[in-house]
Amino acid sequence: SSLCMANHPTLGHVLGGRVVVPASCAQGDFLAECVASCLGRSAVCGDLVLSREEASALTASGRIVVDESIAIGLTDKRSRVFKHFLSRGWVVRCGLKFGSDFLLYRDTPEESHAEYGVRVCDLDQDWSDILGWSRLAVSTAKEALLVIVSDECSAITEVVVQRWQP
Repeated sequence: SSLCMANHPTLGHVLGGRVVVPASCAQGDFLAECVASCLGRSAVCGDLVLSREEASALTASGRIVVDESIAIGLTDKRSRVFKHFLSRGWVVRCGLKFGSDFLLYRDTPEESHAEYGVRVCDLDQDWSDILGWSRLAVSTAKEALLVIVSDECSAITEVVVQRWQP
């Protein structure tokens, strides 16, 4: 279809909390190059399943359009943090499997281990949750990176959480 051609954005479909780009569109050179350069992902095989944050980044670059109006803009805290790390050269992936919001890789996940497990939180976060999350990050050979996003000045603060060991 014309939506899969290089001079048109590719159409993505909302499915739950994800955006799916059909295999017929996802395998084109145009989108594959964009996914590699914007998101640090390797070649696409089959349907391209994007997180809300990944879809937001590709929508902002004009590479995809979404068939349904959903809040994929870069206004919520998770999306702002995703864009923050993406703009600093990190490859950002979903961290749910490791109890984090995101995982940060210096290279593609196929070529490197995630260095950080990232948790986006508020100042009133329950610290017992933070302790459990940081222990999980350390036990999976990742540094625990707590990110606090200020609503007032839109500042992003990064704090590496470490256990004190006397």
